[in-house]
Amino acid sequence: THNDITLIATTKGNVNCALLLHFLHGFIKVTKSYFEGEINESSVRQNFSLIYELLDEVMDCLRLLLLAR
Repeated sequence: THNDITLIATTKGNVNCALLLHFLHGFIKVTKSYFEGEINESSVRQNFSLIYELLDEVMDCLRLLLLAR
């Protein structure tokens, strides 16, 4: 939970939970840099499409990194 916003990650298989927590923490940092400060309910509502696009791009990058191993 970050500023009364709960982030949830689901998986289809058994994955490293530390990797998921690291991903969520990093996504908060990226999102905060885009919003120039704090993330709260109103900023999420106002920028939902931007958050969705950021998540899509970050997940694509993560997939490429994991496949390269």
